[in-house]
Amino acid sequence: MSVYVIEILVPVIFIILLGYVANFFLKMDVSAPSRLTLYILLPALVFNSLYTSATTSAEFIMLFCFLALFTALMVGLITAVGAVFALDRKDRSALVLASTFGNTGYLGSPIILFALGQQGFERALLYMVCQQFFMFTVGVFYAASSKNSVRRSLLGVLRMPSLYAAVLAYLLRSAGLSIPPVLYKGISMMAGAALPVMLLIMGMQFHALSAGFSKKTMALGTAMKLVIAPLLAYGLVFLLPVERELSSVLVLQTAMPTAMNIALVSMEYDAAPDVVCGTAMLSTVLCPMTLSILLWLLL
Repeated sequence: MSVYVIEILVPVIFIILLGYVANFFLKMDVSAPSRLTLYILLPALVFNSLYTSATTSAEFIMLFCFLALFTALMVGLITAVGAVFALDRKDRSALVLASTFGNTGYLGSPIILFALGQQGFERALLYMVCQQFFMFTVGVFYAASSKNSVRRSLLGVLRMPSLYAAVLAYLLRSAGLSIPPVLYKGISMMAGAALPVMLLIMGMQFHALSAGFSKKTMALGTAMKLVIAPLLAYGLVFLLPVERELSSVLVLQTAMPTAMNIALVSMEYDAAPDVVCGTAMLSTVLCPMTLSILLWLLL
């Protein structure tokens, strides 16, 4: 299992390092490509994932309820941890972003395909889609609230095109409607470009990390994402009427490292992007160890 996890991670780390090296020589402004990805490429990825999903309504409802509980508990736990470690508002928001939302698409889905087969893979994709909703509502709210009032934070949620892309895809799928093949091909091409571009941006942002960012918060975020989050999920699947196959998917997906696209959100709202990107990088490097142990326990 550990060999396969490493094989999945090597191309990810390679692209991140490529972005790091590129920014070392080019000295690019990361804000322009990150906004392009956040407002164009990422909505295409969200739409494409939900539009082509073949999962049932019952599984969707169960996953949604699980993620609602998981997100609420993680936010409450992080608030308590932030108080104990005397973190300021900005670092608490960054900790919520880095610890709650995982890289369930690029890492989670292929790992689950290998471990649990095609049925597990389809459920992993559904998890990714459900997480997008919470990422672009709760996640954006906390990112925007690091500096703004509640009202402006809520407006920030409404500005996220990925939320509307998810709603549109669900409505089209529910109504049995299809979009013209020529248009869908363009959406599919943009969706395919989103992941590598996000990884390059992460490497570029990692190069631009300031020397004074909170390493304590980054270490806390990594520990909570790779250890506390899967333990919390493991407890939740016993409380909910979840079948065994789905419960393995839920626990594995919560154990994935910090999501790349939540790092883009932190850049957009200046919610300690150094901390979020640093946590994403560190958790991605360390996750082969924690995932190998978890796969051994679950399988």
